[in-house]
Amino acid sequence: MGASILAGESPGTRILGLEEIPDEYRPSDRLVNVVHLAFDVMVSIGFLLLGLSLWWGLAWWRRRRMPASRWFLRGTAVSGLLAVIAMEAGWIVTEVGRQPWIVVGHMLTRDAVATEGNLWLFYGATVALYAALAAGTVLALRLLRRRWAAEDAGGPEDDDTAGVPYGPSRARMDGREDDP
Repeated sequence: MGASILAGESPGTRILGLEEIPDEYRPSDRLVNVVHLAFDVMVSIGFLLLGLSLWWGLAWWRRRRMPASRWFLRGTAVSGLLAVIAMEAGWIVTEVGRQPWIVVGHMLTRDAVATEGNLWLFYGATVALYAALAAGTVLALRLLRRRWAAEDAGGPEDDDTAGVPYGPSRARMDGREDDP
């Protein structure tokens, strides 16, 4: 009943399965398996990240500080990578899952493919833009690293800021200064 409400906004909506789709428009078993696996990966990672969030929330509620266990820190370290994997799996579900249609019942993907025009020009411009963004990011990170190394070599001027050139001072973290 829940799927009927989602699909047609009423409990009586009939949902068609793959066996209802004519053979010439039916996706291959390989595509169906890819979509199913990608959906499982996406949802599994989502629940893992939800569990990590609940772990942090419970620890904050009970102790008013972030959990410091090795397992929590390991999970936090890989959570960014897992989020990217979940995002890519969701993209696979969206794009492979709608095959062979661009617009279900109206246009097939083979009819929507552009074969003429300035596609290479736009592709090249997109690659150049992303290459410039990547180079700028690497340059900014290298400049930050050099600045940090220079401050470490020159010695800290104040013990409260030692080791955190781009973050809050230890004094603020310990509560010895008021926030601005």
